[in-house]
Amino acid sequence: MEQSHIIERVTELFAEKLKKIDADENRFHIIIDDDTEIYDDKQPALKIILLGIEENHSNNMFEKIKQSEIDEDGNLIEYFIQPATLINLRYMVAPYCSSRNTAYRMLGMIIKQIKDDNLIEIDEYDWIDNNMNPIKIENIQIDFEKQIQIFNLLRIDFKPSLFYQMTVGINSDKKEMFRRVEERKISAKKI
Repeated sequence: MEQSHIIERVTELFAEKLKKIDADENRFHIIIDDDTEIYDDKQPALKIILLGIEENHSNNMFEKIKQSEIDEDGNLIEYFIQPATLINLRYMVAPYCSSRNTAYRMLGMIIKQIKDDNLIEIDEYDWIDNNMNPIKIENIQIDFEKQIQIFNLLRIDFKPSLFYQMTVGINSDKKEMFRRVEERKISAKKI
């Protein structure tokens, strides 16, 4: 497990959360960033598209976080590391089906699911200064003109869609080592 794979993992966990919406009836499937458009009302689909990755500058990049670990010889090593780089992930969730009513029902189910359970546990993908806090799925408002631009950019037909954002952190491997002074000797001359 490489912590920098957090974007991939969060996308998978977001898709799993949306799969829970219809787990009992299995009426639709999830498509993640795929050009596949195979659907019908017997097997509609939810398409999850990562729209953008944007650096979130809320961490002070000049800050240093003190860390320590034991090396293979059993010695305590202390070092400073920069705080994680925070990244905002923006997703579009669009229902793909031939019936508007089915699409509206799917959108309502998504809204309810995220309202009831808007946290994602990330466990081993946690970043250095997050302290195992879950990621919050936040609904973001995108005006209609921007939505049209997104669909034109993606070269797909417009579909009523929902937009979400999650903030994750990616750790640095760069360590600034330091050593503690273990003993100081001060000598003075008598005058």
